[in-house]
Formats: sequence, structure tokens, C-alpha cells
Amino acid sequence: SAFDRLAGYVVDRDGGGERVVAARVSNCADDDIEMAIADIEMVQVQNTRSASSKNYHLVISFPSGERPPLEQLRDIEDYLVASIGLADHQRISAIHDDTDNLHMHVAINKVHPTTLRNVDPHRDYPKLMAACRELEIRHCLSLDNHGLVGDRVRSEGQETDQPRRPE
Repeated sequence: SAFDRLAGYVVDRDGGGERVVAARVSNCADDDIEMAIADIEMVQVQNTRSASSKNYHLVISFPSGERPPLEQLRDIEDYLVASIGLADHQRISAIHDDTDNLHMHVAINKVHPTTLRNVDPHRDYPKLMAACRELEIRHCLSLDNHGLVGDRVRSEGQETDQPRRPE
């Protein structure tokens, strides 16, 4: 299934997990990754009405040299997923360190495990960008402009200044 392929990529199934520093299962009946994938697929198959994708792939990347501790990475994942209204949804995440930038992949089941509704996050990009700014400040991470101008997302073609780190 599509979720099996996505989750397989996230946990680096084909590479034996060489790229993965840590993996996590959230909101599933079992913490075992393969059991969680099967659980998610069983939930997805119960939603027969929706024709749109039932998966959401979130990638969270950090600047070169920035390596937040595991506790912060989990808080960042939880906060970003909640910011787009998918906190109660099943997901599998993994932290990769195979590039110059530490990054995390989060495979989220958009089908709610109780209501079985396929939730499509509305205006997810601006919500994620605003949440990123809040997390950068909370965890003293490098600030990025994320396409933001003040509290708004930059319109295409509009220039922005790089924000400065608070003193």
C-alpha cells in the first residue's frame, strides 16, 4: 500500500535502517513499526468514501550543524503535527542523519483512527511556518524566515529580510 511504501522509506527499510538515528510510533496500538504499519493500513481501508490521499509526509529539517536532543525533536514533531490538526492521528517518524542536515520524516495517517474521516489539513503551510518560528524561539534554534513576513506568509515574489535572533 501507499502507506507501507511511505513508512518503509521513513524507517529506511531497504537500507536496513542505516540512515535512521531514532524511530517512533505514535497513536497506534503497538510500538513495533511493522505492527503499527499494519494497524494504520487497517484503519485506512475502513475509509471507503474518500478518494484523496490518506497519507501526509512531513519533513522537518535543521541547518547544518544543528542537532537538537531527542527530547526536543519529539516536542518539535508533536507541536508541528498538532499545528495542522493531526495530533490524534497515527504516525511513524524517524530521524535521519545521512546528509549535512539532520532531518526528520513523519508519515501520518490522515484517516482519524476513531471517526475514520480523512482529514485534509486546511492551510497547512502557513500553520507549519508559524509553528516553526515558535519552536525556534522556544528551543533557541537558528531562526529561519520560512517565507514569513511579520505574522503572514510571504506572497510570491515579495522580498523579506532575514529575521535576527532575539538578544
